[in-house]
Amino acid sequence: MPVKVRCPGCEKVLNAPDKARGKSLKCPHCSERVRVPAGKKSGAAGAKKKKRTRRPADDGDFLGGMNLDRMEDESANVCPKCGSTVYEDDDVCKACGIDLATGKTHVKRKGPNPSQFYGEAWSNSWKFMLKNMKLAFFTGSVWTLFFVLYVGGSAATVALHQWETGRVIEADKVQRDKDAANPAKPGEKKKVRPELTPQRAAIAGMTKPPVVAMGFVTILMVMGGLGWGWNVSAKVIEQTMRKKKQLEMRKVQFDFFQNVILGFKAYFWPSVLLTPVYFVSVFALVPMATAGSLAFGSLGTAGVSLIWLGINLSPIFVFPIAQVHMTMPYTYRAFLPWDMLRIFFRNIGPSLYWLVMLVVVTSPVIIAVVVLLVMFGIDFGPAIAKLLMDMTNWAVKTVGEDPATRGFVYKAIGLTVATVTLSLTTAAFLIPLSFPALFLMRANGLLGYYNRRTLDLVTRQKPNIPCGFWVRYLATMIDGMLILLAMIGLSIVFQLATFIINSIGYDFTLKAQAYVFLGIFVLMPMYYYTKSEAGIFQGTLGKRSLGIKVINMKNEPISLKQAYGRFWGKLISGIILGGGYIMAGLTEKKQALHDQMAKAMVVWEGDDERS
Repeated sequence: MPVKVRCPGCEKVLNAPDKARGKSLKCPHCSERVRVPAGKKSGAAGAKKKKRTRRPADDGDFLGGMNLDRMEDESANVCPKCGSTVYEDDDVCKACGIDLATGKTHVKRKGPNPSQFYGEAWSNSWKFMLKNMKLAFFTGSVWTLFFVLYVGGSAATVALHQWETGRVIEADKVQRDKDAANPAKPGEKKKVRPELTPQRAAIAGMTKPPVVAMGFVTILMVMGGLGWGWNVSAKVIEQTMRKKKQLEMRKVQFDFFQNVILGFKAYFWPSVLLTPVYFVSVFALVPMATAGSLAFGSLGTAGVSLIWLGINLSPIFVFPIAQVHMTMPYTYRAFLPWDMLRIFFRNIGPSLYWLVMLVVVTSPVIIAVVVLLVMFGIDFGPAIAKLLMDMTNWAVKTVGEDPATRGFVYKAIGLTVATVTLSLTTAAFLIPLSFPALFLMRANGLLGYYNRRTLDLVTRQKPNIPCGFWVRYLATMIDGMLILLAMIGLSIVFQLATFIINSIGYDFTLKAQAYVFLGIFVLMPMYYYTKSEAGIFQGTLGKRSLGIKVINMKNEPISLKQAYGRFWGKLISGIILGGGYIMAGLTEKKQALHDQMAKAMVVWEGDDERS
């Protein structure tokens, strides 16, 4: 009968044949040695490990899971030596290396030697890059496409903004002429409408639906290119952690919407990581700046500025570690500054080594850009513009048109020439850059493979265990960003609808607009939170992405009434200066104030339900 064992390297569950009992097998995913339990054998060495019988602890009797004779808590599985959490299928404690069956500590910890990373990082990454040149070329092509679309969207946004600004100025002029033509009523002073300034007209033009819509599309193009790089990096690191020599191309699929989502994730990751740091820094750096200015003058202020600059640059140093964590089943540590800082100092050597590799492999591209700037200086832009105009004039003359007319043919050819030139120029820069990028992705994966023991990767989680404050903070941040994006999208649709309705002669009153905005900004978040937490998923998208859910005190899904209670209870938790939220890190069952009001709690889903 096959024996189920879990690989300590990649955490995959394997089916070992019965004849392999008592032997070590090589994991087909990561090539790490896996020991198969021996089963029943005579003698002390083959004695079967006694399984602990756990009795469920009653909420009313906190001693229900305690053996009073030995004062041992039997409601949890922990290592008898170091106290780390162990699972029923673990034979060896991963923290201290003790054999859980015999209690002996002579067991050697398995896994690759971390010192091999420094040599493998160069040779292995180079071979990997050469074997996956098609992926590198495709990555550069995707980046080129998204950059060209971004430039085109930006140009269209600027053109629409100028057009809408002109319309605003013209409408203001027409209205002022009407006001001047209408005589004042008897006994009333005639009101003179002030002329609209260019600055106010430009601001009004930015809020017009066509400008907002085109600007939003332009942002999507940026996120798409950023997300593709993030997606490739995750796949390369994941395959490297399994010790794959060549990337399986079928696992790297181009999906526009997935790339956009990953792009937003990559863009907001530094902000989410630094938000708690900013909050603490405000209370620390402001007094330091004041005291430094009084004591040392401008020198003290400069010191505080350097500290602030260091805080903002800190995501660069923890980036390779965070990338490895984001390929794991549980990614929350990649967004927590305290965890990232702690893990960084535990792996400071490999992390700084990867950053040195980053500088070395990207230096040729940087040097080439610097040389171009030195050669052409500030004349680089005008020189390119003159070249494009000469090419356009030549193309227009070739088709038999007069360039001086600047008609439709001239504009169409000019747009085509500019697009082709931009595409070729961008490809000449981004495609060569994609090769060192793939090289660094492989090196990042090797960093994770050789240092997995000290990276504190979270690959497993027991179900219905209350989760603490920081994981819930991350879920709140994710939900807040999703709601913000949804509100922006709905606002754009609403403005476009208002624009169309007013343009065909109907008057969309301010009262009707107020009702619509009430639905967007109040009712939509309430519906999102309550229906998500009381539905079959038992949590919002933010909670689901982190592997947590909302249950009642009987480990059952909460009712819709409880969901409404949690939603409105959050207002009370926020009114008392956030104290209600902080309670989630202080109470026994990690309940915030609104959880206690609704008799609910937030727990981990566990591996079985999450898979």
